Amino acid sequence: MTTLKDETHEQEEAQILTLAKLAGLDVALKEHRQDVLTAARTALKVQKAFAGPACNTTEPWPTMKVKP
Repeated sequence: MTTLKDETHEQEEAQILTLAKLAGLDVALKEHRQDVLTAARTALKVQKAFAGPACNTTEPWPTMKVKP
């Protein structure tokens, strides 16, 4: 019996493997599959930690105005 966590983990792994193959990491996957998966998961965690605003058009400062 698989749980939702197992399915999510399998989907994440499938996405990582697909991206790694598209990036030309076939040899790395054959020789160091677990290392590639670990590196990708670490990168995802770091990316999530530095997530910017939900809307990319939002400026982190007030709009600049020209003084007359």
